Amino acid sequence: MINLDTLGLGPSKVWVSDSDPGLVQTITDLAARLKLPLGGMNVDGAGDSDGRSFKDRGIPIITLHSVTPETLNILHTGKDALPAIDLDAYYDSYKLITAYLATLDSAREK
Repeated sequence: MINLDTLGLGPSKVWVSDSDPGLVQTITDLAARLKLPLGGMNVDGAGDSDGRSFKDRGIPIITLHSVTPETLNILHTGKDALPAIDLDAYYDSYKLITAYLATLDSAREK
C-alpha cells in the first residue's frame, strides 16, 4: 500500500519508521538513480497513517509526504492552500512516484 499524503510542501520524504524496509529501499535506490530528491522524515506523533489498517493486516506500506517540522504548522490551517505548494518539488514527487509505481509493477511481473 502506497500512502501519498501532503505532497508539494517541499521535497519528497518517506515516513521511514512506519514503512516497510523493502519498499523504502526500492524508492531510495530509484531516487538516487533518477537524481531526484528524497529524504526520510518520521512524523510519529503528528497523526496516524491512512495505511494503518493495511499494516495491521500484514500488508506492506510506505508513506510518502513532504512534511517537515517547519511545514507541519501549515496543515489544517488557513495556510493549507495552493500558495503553500512548491510546484517544482511537487513535480519532482510526481516523477519519482510514477517511476516507483512502474518499478514495483515490473518487479511484480517477474
